Amino acid sequence: MSSTEILRPNVQDVKPFWPTGRARLTVSIVPSNGKLAVTGYDPDQSATAPVFTASIDTSQEAAFLEAVRVGTAGDEVSNENQPPNNAGTNAIVVSDPGPGDGGGPKFWSVPLSAGLVAQTSRKSRPTGT
Repeated sequence: MSSTEILRPNVQDVKPFWPTGRARLTVSIVPSNGKLAVTGYDPDQSATAPVFTASIDTSQEAAFLEAVRVGTAGDEVSNENQPPNNAGTNAIVVSDPGPGDGGGPKFWSVPLSAGLVAQTSRKSRPTGT
């Protein structure tokens, strides 16, 4: 398990990570069924109530943290309280607690830097020697 504190970048109202009023995030990453479970907390509000969650591939960790650090905006992909099947190429689905339709979570497609994802993937591949 790892935890990283990230201070707000110089962005305005950018969802899902940096809505108006949020000054910092604690991002927790834990292995989960061959992937990584990512949870963000606003420590100024609550150290236990998540403000976003995501499931990412291990090769996407650096790119995901960079998206949070720079304040990459997400596109709302579902407001029906059901996550979309996928977020598209070089993107991940991030859930915030909402309220979406019916009071449930909202889902966002957040693009990741393709270069960072590819770079991490190359490092983790076996060489075959």
